[in-house]
Amino acid sequence: MKFIWIIFGAFFSLSAGLAVQPDAKTPKHAADHILVKIKSDEVKKFLRQDDKNQLSTIAARLSIPAGAYLEENGFSKWKKKKENKNYYLSGEYNINLDQFMYLRLPAGVDPVTVVERLKTHPLVEYAELDQIAYAGSVIPSDENYRYQWYLTNSVVAGRIHAPEAWDITRGSTGVVVAVIDSGCDTNNAEFTGRWVPGWDFWNSDSDPMDDSFDSHGTAVASILLANSSNGYSGAGIDWGCRLMPIKILNTNNSTMVAHMANAIDWAVTNGAKVINLSVGTTNPDSSLSNAVNRAVSNGVIVVSITHNAPYSRTYPGLLPSCIAVGGSDTNGMRWAGSLTGTNIALVAPGTNVYYLGISGSFNMNGIGTSFAAPMVAGAASLICSLRPDLNCSQVRTLLCAGAMDRVSVDTNDVAGWDESYGWGVLNIYNSLILAKTAFTALESTNSGQVAFSWMCPDNASNKLPYYIEYASSPAGLWTAKTNILYAGTNASWADDASATNIGPRFYRIMIKEFKPVY
Repeated sequence: MKFIWIIFGAFFSLSAGLAVQPDAKTPKHAADHILVKIKSDEVKKFLRQDDKNQLSTIAARLSIPAGAYLEENGFSKWKKKKENKNYYLSGEYNINLDQFMYLRLPAGVDPVTVVERLKTHPLVEYAELDQIAYAGSVIPSDENYRYQWYLTNSVVAGRIHAPEAWDITRGSTGVVVAVIDSGCDTNNAEFTGRWVPGWDFWNSDSDPMDDSFDSHGTAVASILLANSSNGYSGAGIDWGCRLMPIKILNTNNSTMVAHMANAIDWAVTNGAKVINLSVGTTNPDSSLSNAVNRAVSNGVIVVSITHNAPYSRTYPGLLPSCIAVGGSDTNGMRWAGSLTGTNIALVAPGTNVYYLGISGSFNMNGIGTSFAAPMVAGAASLICSLRPDLNCSQVRTLLCAGAMDRVSVDTNDVAGWDESYGWGVLNIYNSLILAKTAFTALESTNSGQVAFSWMCPDNASNKLPYYIEYASSPAGLWTAKTNILYAGTNASWADDASATNIGPRFYRIMIKEFKPVY
């Protein structure tokens, strides 16, 4: 039998997953095991006390799939350890017959089928699925949250599933988000405790106060990171990140390219991890392009807009290094004013968006890609709260792979990437599940065949985001395999049956790159 080693990474490192509030797309039971209670009186008729392989002996008499095996539950293992009982042969000796056991299943085996098969077995008292329980999804207490339709985890098309995402992370103070815009209302309670120093490039001072005629910068910042569950106003996407307000727009919401380039360099120099630029210029400019590329080369995530009709598509959104965001409506369809093109990565809600203005005013009918971009930037900052090591390309992959494709009735919304929707409508929860991907189950049959399973987003069977690589050593030649099985929110893969007795083998989960098709 070969030795098995598991490492994570290559396209980028991955970490453990987390279950969340169920709805139509979340798993209802464990996919890699069931619960079995053995009839102790019946088993004792043939089980010898000195048998050092008691679990295997019982399993041999059950009608279980090849590669399945019995394992004592956590309480039984704890009790055995507490009583200093022998752990001979992986705990198979002196087992607790009064407790239920896990029956671990190899990848690709349906747990429902196994439960039905074992229910009538003479040695089985009961067999059942291990149902998944959930804490309640995080629902903000803010008085106007009810107007933020786009945040919900409803199955209605076009929602971005923020409450489910908040069960995983609500952000980190270690992530600084620069909102390069018209400044921000620094007196607003929705930003209390979230500030880091910013700059005003229009007035050349350290007071980036928003004086825009439509509160553009304050609106963008409130969508991205407004304080949540403080009983006031609405909820931002990221509740924990820090806000770096940088003012480049004047009262009429216009600016100079030099201010945009300088602001990007200033944000990077002062520690920003994510930059939101809901601003654009029609013509390419070397100074702006160089600033964006410098930011991205320093690991900063830059999010911008495709822009709105009647404008033409703009920079920096047209730059391949940037994450360009279009706008969708309440039904998940592209908002009619959202520009299309080869640069679009994904879309996010851009109509009827709730936002804050200067002096605490609020509006429930915000329209434009300027309001879609901060939703994606907020999702990016949540990803960075889990994985601060990721770069712009990697975060874009997670956002695009998690996006929900073809949720609308628009014939322009075709399978895969397209010029109207990019890779689809933002789904923050899916992207966080991808960011936390890890092997959750490892099985090895007696013949030496290895199989893995892990939690995946429910759109994985359409996006096919994963592949597996293996090598004889971490520095060796990696071989890619794409024959992954998807079943709801469970992904699994089995090594070749012939891959036995071949020495050490290292495995890693990989995620394909998702980007616009320029």
